[in-house]
Amino acid sequence: MTIKKLVPLVLALLVLPSGCSMINPSASANPHRQGSTPAYQATVAAPTLDDGVCIDPTTSTPGPFAANVQQIVANTLATWAGPVPPNTLDTATKPRPGVTMVVRQVETNSYLSSNVAVNLSVPSVPGLMAPPPVTSDAFLADDPIWLKGRSAVVAAATAAQSSGTLAAQSVTSMQLESWQNSDIVGCVSALASTMPAGTRRLLLASDLQQNEPPQIAGSLSGTEVLVVQPCNTDASTCTGWADLWQSLLTKAGAASVHFVRPEDAPQDIPSFLRGPQ
Repeated sequence: MTIKKLVPLVLALLVLPSGCSMINPSASANPHRQGSTPAYQATVAAPTLDDGVCIDPTTSTPGPFAANVQQIVANTLATWAGPVPPNTLDTATKPRPGVTMVVRQVETNSYLSSNVAVNLSVPSVPGLMAPPPVTSDAFLADDPIWLKGRSAVVAAATAAQSSGTLAAQSVTSMQLESWQNSDIVGCVSALASTMPAGTRRLLLASDLQQNEPPQIAGSLSGTEVLVVQPCNTDASTCTGWADLWQSLLTKAGAASVHFVRPEDAPQDIPSFLRGPQ
């Protein structure tokens, strides 16, 4: 081929149509085709709650009240994590919060460090996003990430269920000391002094009859309080004790104080300890 014939061919190769590239034009047309979507996440983190429980089994408390509360708390922990999803899960799931919990009981001097305190925990379970659609340009890259996330959720749920069972057993095996006198304030003070600061929940199950010098310490700032109060006397007396404790807990900084009767405890205690769902 002569030089004169080569010139038009070279010029035609140099003057390419707008938007074309000598380097695999299809690769730049869709930047996600060969890689995952930016910051793709398959799971959603779940929080861990901080709960404290004071159970009053002392001499003034009516009959089986303390044992009933103990069993309700144990049942709440046993079912805390919920069911373990199947390995074939193909839908989104909500995150399930974990919990750290301290269970103490009212005694003659409830603030003593030597008193029985059961420390428990159930780990959180992350939520799972819906699987990436097969029509997504990034499906081939995102799907392995989602499958890995699903395995992580199933493993976390299995661990949480096991921890909940062990925590429930620890609460059930806690010996209630019914022969003690009632330093109820000391039990609340011990939790207020040792639980992590911030948003937290405290369950006080007691007739609220303080018959020992109160051991006052700590702050209830940021603490939501649920009081389950049995009444073993007349309504006026029990209401008076409730009003006194409403004032005491509020002055200690409690964010909220709510009173319920033992008849409502099987429903109200689990929902309180779990927090908003």
